[in-house]
Amino acid sequence: MTHAFIQPTIAQRERTQHHVCPPRFDADTNEFYFTAPTVESARNTNDRDTTINPHRMSAVACSLWDRLAATDVNEHKIRLTNWRDPVYNIIRRHGDFGHSLLTGFLHAQRKNGYINALRDIKAADERLTARAYRFSSNDEDLCETAKAFSRKIMRKTAPIHDDEHAFSVAAELLEDLGLSFRDELIDEKRESGELRALVNRAADEIWIRRQLRRRSAIELERVARDLNLVHRDASPYCSKANLHRAKYRTETNKAMLQNTVAVDESDPDNFFTLFELAAKSPSNEHIRMCEMFTRLRGFEEIAQELGHDATFITATCPSRFHAVSQGEPNSKWLEAGKPTTQDAHDYLCGVWQSVRKALDKLKIKFYGMRVVEPHHDGCPHWHMLLFCDPRHTDTIIDVYRRLSLHDSPTEQGAKRRRFVVERIDWSRGSAVGYIAKYLSKNISGQHIASDKETSLNGTDAANAVRTFARVNGLRQFQFFGGPSVTT
Repeated sequence: MTHAFIQPTIAQRERTQHHVCPPRFDADTNEFYFTAPTVESARNTNDRDTTINPHRMSAVACSLWDRLAATDVNEHKIRLTNWRDPVYNIIRRHGDFGHSLLTGFLHAQRKNGYINALRDIKAADERLTARAYRFSSNDEDLCETAKAFSRKIMRKTAPIHDDEHAFSVAAELLEDLGLSFRDELIDEKRESGELRALVNRAADEIWIRRQLRRRSAIELERVARDLNLVHRDASPYCSKANLHRAKYRTETNKAMLQNTVAVDESDPDNFFTLFELAAKSPSNEHIRMCEMFTRLRGFEEIAQELGHDATFITATCPSRFHAVSQGEPNSKWLEAGKPTTQDAHDYLCGVWQSVRKALDKLKIKFYGMRVVEPHHDGCPHWHMLLFCDPRHTDTIIDVYRRLSLHDSPTEQGAKRRRFVVERIDWSRGSAVGYIAKYLSKNISGQHIASDKETSLNGTDAANAVRTFARVNGLRQFQFFGGPSVTT
């Protein structure tokens, strides 16, 4: 949503001199409204007028102050102080994400007290402002930052003829944004004498913009999880901030595709909008699901023809990777240093890599599909449909279970939840049916009335799960053991 930031008129400024509370901006009427404080609020906010200028408050800032003004803390000593100012001065710098910070503060204050809650949002503020730009910046500001740094890098590196020197200058400037190239890529380009290509990429505005969007989304998600804002009672699977950003990007891209036309040069009467063309590609959710089911059906038919077993496996992470337990921060997660979603996914990938190595040594072959899905608190887990020779089924299950329980095997619920196996009986139905609902939930949410883990309907749950995967850079679906299928 775009807010109109309207400055108050001279008459409005004069009227504010008689008001203690900051004005509230109404975007529908483009007017500022002023509310006289109660006796108690006037007594507690006399000092506030000297630090907060009501004439410079944007619509977002006013809405943040409205929430703060309508809230009181339950600590007697804190209530007698000017407690709102420190909170407001932190959250107002982060635009729309300030509402998420305020929600996190209010929740932490009720549980841990004002001082600890203020410490939490100060830490979040430091993380969000650690670079030359704020991770909470809106898309327009990120684009402007990308443009400015692109020009700066181009201006600094253009006069330098030595590729090594030019790259070091570009890398140093990228560091201000928290960006860098992989060491493997740098070594590869250096050995092939193509280091200048990385300099050109570093100066590419579109590349910088894409990296800033990705980095900002990840950092916002991590801050939201740290503030206990991602779980079934708040925002399941993914933070509200990233859901709103993803919706904005989707609508923007849709408008661009609808307004761009591809014309056949040999036949000008033959033309399509890019939106129409995109609807014919796998970006169309229906087509993507059909392709997935087609490949799975092929696996199943081969398995039945060869007399192979089908096994459905669910693998989850140890408790320390789960941020929330019964609506509150998980103590094991806190003790472990708050592992991120990427840390949890790396753990699952590490276990799977060990499983494949162990089975490869035993000359055991298998094939199937893996689906990555989040728990309500943003911790990923895997669902796998696996086909193999019936002589090897028990060995595969035993190896996978042993390696899954190698880490923290004695913690409560590990044997029951960490590794769950269901052997599929061909006589009772299709193996594809076991994974069908997970495909639907991760793509479109069709044919799912409601999500069992949350209160969301199927469509909203699918949207949250897709956003979770995009924000964290996770590959939702992966086939293994079969031939490569590309276009």
